[in-house]
Formats: sequence, C-alpha cells, structure tokens
Amino acid sequence: MHYHDALYGDVSLPDVIGELADTPEVQRLHHISQDTIPRKCIPWGAVSRFEHSMGVCSLSTLVLQRNPLPEREARLLPIAALLHDAGNPCFSHLTEPFLKELTGKDGESFLEETLHNTTADAILDAEGFSLEEVVRWVTGYAKPLSLVLNGTMDIDNLDNVNRYWFTARNGEILFDAPSIASSFIFNQTTQAWELDDRCFAETEKWQDARGKVYGLVYGDPHQNACMMLYRAVAIAFARGEIQKWFFHLTDNEALEYLGSQCNPNSSRLAKRVAYRVWHKEVFSIETTAPSPRLRKFCEPWDARTIIADHLCKELHLPLRAICAYVGKGKDKRRIELPFVDKHGVRRFDHDRHDPIYRVKIYIDPEFEITEEEIERSVRCIIS
Repeated sequence: MHYHDALYGDVSLPDVIGELADTPEVQRLHHISQDTIPRKCIPWGAVSRFEHSMGVCSLSTLVLQRNPLPEREARLLPIAALLHDAGNPCFSHLTEPFLKELTGKDGESFLEETLHNTTADAILDAEGFSLEEVVRWVTGYAKPLSLVLNGTMDIDNLDNVNRYWFTARNGEILFDAPSIASSFIFNQTTQAWELDDRCFAETEKWQDARGKVYGLVYGDPHQNACMMLYRAVAIAFARGEIQKWFFHLTDNEALEYLGSQCNPNSSRLAKRVAYRVWHKEVFSIETTAPSPRLRKFCEPWDARTIIADHLCKELHLPLRAICAYVGKGKDKRRIELPFVDKHGVRRFDHDRHDPIYRVKIYIDPEFEITEEEIERSVRCIIS
C-alpha cells in the first residue's frame, strides 16, 4: 500500500498494513489522542494515535532497508509498529494506572485482550502470525530484535517526539527522525542493535527535542487539564463507576461518560476540561535531588489521589476542588545503544539523565484558598 505521512511524505508499506489499518480495532485509534487528553481539550494542535502508529510503521521500513532481518521478523516489525498502540485505553497513559490496578495490564499488554478474536486477529492468523508474537514485540519481550521498537531509543519514541512537536508548533521539525531510523544496525555477531555514528548529532537534537516536548506536557495549562481529568477518573474509580469496559471507549466516549453518568465531582471536572476551564496551579516542586521522604511519597501508584484527598479533607473542600500531580520521569533518556563509526570505534552517551521528581497542586479558582495555605499543607506531607 502507499501512504502519505505528514512528516515523512509518500511511504510504501506492505499490503497487510493496509488490511490491518482498515480494521475497527485500528480505526479506533483515530479517536484516541496522541496526547493523554482528548484532542478537543488540548490547548494546541494534536494528532491521533492512528497517525502516530502509521508514522512508526513508516520508520520501521527504513530500519528494514538497512537491515536484512530474517523473513519472519522482517514481516513482523511493521505489523508490530502499526499495532503497538492498539491496546491503548481511552486517555492513554493517563488511565493506565487504573487499568493496571483493575486488570494487571498496561496499555501495551492490554493489546492481547483488545485484539483477541477480532478482525485484526483473523488477519494476523491468515498471515501466519499469532497475536502472542505481536504482543511480545510490542511489550519488548522479543529481544533483542524488538528493542528497535521498545528500547531506550526506539522508532516509537522518535516518531512520538517528532510528531508531537510538529503538530503543537505548526510544522516545526527539531530533528531528522528518518535519518536516525536509517542508522539502526543489527550486529549479527553480537546479536545487538547499534547506531551508525553519523547520526550522533541528530540524536543529540532528539534529546533536546524531548526536553522541549516534556516542557509543554508538564507545563501550564496542559498539565492542569490532564490532572483534572485524572482526578475525575480517580474519583469515579474509587466509587466503582469505572469497570474494564470503560478502557475500551474512545476519548470522547469516555469524556462523555464521566461528564454525564458519573458522580457530581467527576462530572464537574470532566465538563470543565471539555470547556477548557482549568484549575490554577498553586504549588510546584521539580527536583532531581529529592528528599528521602519525597522519593518514597512518589512510589505508590495512587500518590496523586492520596495527596489530593488529604488536602481536600484538611481544607474542608469537595473532592473536585483540588488535583495533584505526583511522579517522576525522565525528560531525557540515557541512550544505551553504542554508536559505531566506520572503524568500529564505539562511543556512548555518558550524560547523566536523573529522574525529575515533580509535585504540582491545582485548585479550582472558585475556592478562596491561598497559595500559602496549600504550600504549608503540602510541605507538611512531603518535607
């Protein structure tokens, strides 16, 4: 099939990709945002997981042009690239903690249940592949080959960072993703992936681009909206209003359910996210050197709910009044793949990329609580 990608131009893909792309399971990705909140709620442009998945599939063909992988693996890579997000729940990474708490699976491993006995599953079977094989590639368990799709530096993240910034910033491109994808080399002797040293400069640009993208993601007002929606889901989850079927919904279906059929607190939050009426950020900590207490506080999967519930109780506010972000993340990644030049000399990215621990508190402006009151209460918990 021929596909025109907004970033990579005209791409030739295997016919099976066209068959899979037309299935209801993959078409659903048109209605799942590349972001974690519905596209209509984002304060800048955003694309769908379908466009991202097609982009990753396109990059996989560049990897294959340079690497004559065994026939079966060469056929599997673009298929896994296309399907890698097909198991994503509504709101993607935002609802994954709840999905995992309820089912024991994340968005990647949920793929097996999402595609089981579907049209896509039948196409895979006709091609001689099991759904389990594809899931192993997507989840990174088909090592070493699957590391090109799920590793410390992979074609999934190359497209994700490239496409997010391109769409959010009106077509600006910060690095050459196709040239990096074309630089992956599978060393048959060591049975490991390497990178052509000539892509080193582009890789540094990719690292810088990651920092800029995460600056948007963790910034105001994007993170405000994300945590309002997270809070709406968390309150509904605690009341038993979120069951497994919820995670199969599209973003807009899930937002509508929260806004019209759930408890008043969740409903109010969901509607305000839809109307882009955001809570105000009133407290923020970002550090790569957390105290032992802060480090421990970030460990529970529901730390955001714990701190928001505590503050609402202490300040005598309804649950919808306060939302919190608590977590750690790497805005930059350590690249573990070696860079190899024509002489076989290797050099690695030795930069330290320590996790950034963040605590952010957001409050509904209708409540007259001072920032000093919030800060005093938060520091009593984490200091």
